Amino acid sequence: MRKSAAPEWSPLEELVPIDVFKSEVLVWAQRVGVIPKEINVPPMKCK
Repeated sequence: MRKSAAPEWSPLEELVPIDVFKSEVLVWAQRVGVIPKEINVPPMKCK
Protein backbone atom coordinates (compact mmCIF):
# COMPACT_ATOMS: atom_id res chain seq x y z
CA MET A 1 0.00 0.00 0.00
CA ARG A 2 1.39 3.39 -1.00
CA LYS A 3 1.15 6.37 1.35
CA SER A 4 -0.34 9.52 -0.08
CA ALA A 5 1.77 12.66 -0.12
CA ALA A 6 1.39 14.97 2.86
CA PRO A 7 -0.79 17.99 2.13
CA GLU A 8 1.05 21.23 1.54
CA TRP A 9 1.34 23.35 4.70
CA SER A 10 -0.40 26.73 4.65
CA PRO A 11 -0.02 29.52 7.19
CA LEU A 12 -2.98 30.01 9.53
CA GLU A 13 -3.38 33.58 8.26
CA GLU A 14 -4.17 32.23 4.79
CA LEU A 15 -6.77 29.78 6.08
CA VAL A 16 -8.55 31.80 8.77
CA PRO A 17 -8.95 35.59 8.72
CA ILE A 18 -7.36 37.18 11.79
CA ASP A 19 -10.59 38.82 12.94
CA VAL A 20 -12.37 35.44 12.90
CA PHE A 21 -9.50 33.85 14.84
CA LYS A 22 -9.54 36.62 17.46
CA SER A 23 -13.31 36.36 17.89
CA GLU A 24 -12.95 32.61 18.50
CA VAL A 25 -10.25 33.29 21.09
CA LEU A 26 -12.59 35.72 22.86
CA VAL A 27 -15.41 33.14 22.89
CA TRP A 28 -13.12 30.53 24.44
CA ALA A 29 -11.76 33.06 26.94
CA GLN A 30 -15.30 33.79 28.09
CA ARG A 31 -16.07 30.06 28.38
CA VAL A 32 -13.08 29.48 30.66
CA GLY A 33 -13.65 32.68 32.63
CA VAL A 34 -10.71 34.82 31.63
CA ILE A 35 -10.35 38.23 30.00
CA PRO A 36 -7.33 38.56 27.72
CA LYS A 37 -5.55 41.94 27.83
CA GLU A 38 -4.67 41.59 24.17
CA ILE A 39 -4.49 38.98 21.44
CA ASN A 40 -1.36 39.00 19.29
CA VAL A 41 -0.68 36.82 16.29
CA PRO A 42 2.89 37.49 15.19
CA PRO A 43 4.06 36.13 11.84
CA MET A 44 6.13 32.95 12.19
CA LYS A 45 9.36 32.59 10.26
CA CYS A 46 9.23 28.81 10.44
CA LYS A 47 6.77 26.15 11.44
